[in-house]
Amino acid sequence: MDFFFDELDEVKTAENVRSFLKHDYPKICMALGRPVSYIQSPSMSGMPKAPCVGNAAEDRLVRAADMQMAVKWAREALRMVQTYDPDSGRLIVDCLVHRCSRDALADEMGYSRTSLQRMLQKACCQYAGYLSSCSGGRLDLVAWK
Repeated sequence: MDFFFDELDEVKTAENVRSFLKHDYPKICMALGRPVSYIQSPSMSGMPKAPCVGNAAEDRLVRAADMQMAVKWAREALRMVQTYDPDSGRLIVDCLVHRCSRDALADEMGYSRTSLQRMLQKACCQYAGYLSSCSGGRLDLVAWK
């Protein structure tokens, strides 16, 4: 069956998710003036308050709208992981968003650090798949071999 389908590169996919949640996602939230744990969906008025004089204002509006969509997709993907696999959702939130100690989390959950690392890698792959699905392929962190 490997002849017809590409094989998922779990390590690279997990790296992409970790990088997104540790670096890009907090920067997007900060640029929007919202905390990382902000849960409310973005609301868009649809019309600017004043006429745009130049392209710079329009570019800022488009960039802000793009960042709002990225936050919406990231949160929706996390909700999907938490709904369908609560342990994976917890791992992503605790390890990658809140940056808790993996050793302490492994002890608390009753797993070895190696098992927890494997579970986190699987959770990251699930998150990447849901994120790609939520964004219609626009925000794709999945890596193939």
